[in-house]
Amino acid sequence: MRLIHTIYIGHFFAPMLKRRRSKAHQFTYLNISSIIEIFTLVLKCKLKIGGNTMVKQADEYDIPIIEEILLDAVNWMSKSGLQNQWNESNVKWSNLSKSYKINNFYIAYQNGLPTACMALTDYDPTYWPNIPKGESLYLHKVAVKRAFAGKEFSKELIDFAKNLARSYFINAIRLNCNQHRNKLRAVYENEGFICVEEKTFFEKRDTALYVCNVKDNNPTS
Repeated sequence: MRLIHTIYIGHFFAPMLKRRRSKAHQFTYLNISSIIEIFTLVLKCKLKIGGNTMVKQADEYDIPIIEEILLDAVNWMSKSGLQNQWNESNVKWSNLSKSYKINNFYIAYQNGLPTACMALTDYDPTYWPNIPKGESLYLHKVAVKRAFAGKEFSKELIDFAKNLARSYFINAIRLNCNQHRNKLRAVYENEGFICVEEKTFFEKRDTALYVCNVKDNNPTS
């Protein structure tokens, strides 16, 4: 069955249209060939999940969907007794909007049903204060609805993020997660993320910091 893949590149694409670093490390304006090259790279991102699958950048009409997916994850982690920084309050948009714009979020669909989400940013001063804005993508709020668990949606969202980073000539994706969630950490490590530090934030959040060099990973075909 044909796979459907849609990306709305939004605010991430704008800086790439303005300039691109040359070999001499000087900024130059993109010509039409470079623009076509970027679009081609972006459009080659494909999700390999059975059935009709689509990933799209969220807009304001998707806020209830994002809240639903994240709340589903919160309820599952609570029932499973897993250590977690998320709760019913902080996954509501009234709180999420303090840290994210709506177009930071991407939602995966299968056969028209929302299955998973993630947020991507290009700056994280809380956990990565020494990394300049735009030098990395940061993966946040990865969640899969339990009804779709075990179907590799988290892997495919990560692959999507890797290909998106490559399309913007960004070499690394970074993330933070609970230091004591070994199964979660294994998911990221299996996707090429390397733990570079374990650190306690806000006096009580034991956190593992991960980096994935996307240049070391083959693009999704």
